[in-house]
Amino acid sequence: MKAQWIRFLIAVLAMAAAGIAFMMLDGWTAWVAAAGLLLMGWSFAEAAFRRLADAETKRADLEERVRNSHL
Repeated sequence: MKAQWIRFLIAVLAMAAAGIAFMMLDGWTAWVAAAGLLLMGWSFAEAAFRRLADAETKRADLEERVRNSHL
């Protein structure tokens, strides 16, 4: 459960950093910085989850993603 909270916290911090960067910069650099921060934050959040979660948590997360797939 701790791994899921850490993944959520990192994703929220990445979204906040992207929002601040988007508001502080002008033009195309705002879009590039926001997109880059979001991608890096989500990637880091997933890496942290995989490192901290136990096998059962990973399996449950995968099952839930497959069950609730929007594709």
